[in-house]
Amino acid sequence: MAAVLKQKPTLPDDSIATIHRGLFGKVQLVRCSGAHTSAGRDEIAPRLHFSLPLVGSFVCHAAQTEVLADPSTLLCTQAGESYRISHPHGGDRSLVLIPSTHLLDHLSERATHAGLAQSRRTLIAPARAQLLAYMLYVDSETSGDGLAADECLLQFFEMLALGDTEVRTTSDDPLVRKTLDYVHNTAESLLTLKNIAAALGVRASHLTHSFAQRTGQPLYRYVMTLRLSRALHRLATSDEELTDLALDLGFSSHSHFSAVFKSRYGISPSQARRRFGRADRDVSPVARSLEINWRPLCAARGGPSRVHWGDGI
Repeated sequence: MAAVLKQKPTLPDDSIATIHRGLFGKVQLVRCSGAHTSAGRDEIAPRLHFSLPLVGSFVCHAAQTEVLADPSTLLCTQAGESYRISHPHGGDRSLVLIPSTHLLDHLSERATHAGLAQSRRTLIAPARAQLLAYMLYVDSETSGDGLAADECLLQFFEMLALGDTEVRTTSDDPLVRKTLDYVHNTAESLLTLKNIAAALGVRASHLTHSFAQRTGQPLYRYVMTLRLSRALHRLATSDEELTDLALDLGFSSHSHFSAVFKSRYGISPSQARRRFGRADRDVSPVARSLEINWRPLCAARGGPSRVHWGDGI
């Protein structure tokens, strides 16, 4: 079966906005159009931060490794790390969450912030972390309410520091890279093991074993987590029928989608939609209430960095 290429997400511009700033840190929304696929200039992170793609993906090049960040991934970048960003699969819209010094001091007293102070880690985005991030992004309960947003941010970082998180092993293995390229460029409905193996010209058993061995995660689980992460974004940003959404994402039926979604997130798709409310907007209510302006990013990565560090926390 010939692959049906999925349209790459092309976002309107390259910009950044701070959507929350409080006692426990700040949250920024980054929009990159993906117009330039090659890696940009070197950037150095002055502070620890976490990147959670909401839609699309990007590759972070650091320390002779390449890490793909997509909606199923939570990428941790340590203070002082040098990195470059590229967009081989189109643009991305991502949240960047930056813990404050106050919060890190608080966590260090409880658990030496073990989950935050290790070397670069690519985490399988915990389901609760995704829900908390979307609450900061779109939930009407946090609209204009700095206290509610601060509580969400505190829970987010406490969960990473004190809870169990799964590390996704990074790999520059050619087969893994080809697999990820295929997954991110092919319609979800065609992402079966048989189709992926045929497209790559390898046996299905070999692909399954190699992907799990080199990434620490079975291929079927990676694809399912990615589908559910994309479903979460579409539930928060559109009013499309749940059955249409489920079939478009490769689920066999609405009931199958609902069962798998609830198993991961603890709530049904319809509950998630009601919880987030309509969110067909680019900036969260928090950003609007603070009247924070978008700052431009250089599309060629030769100008301002992906994360804005000018306003302290």
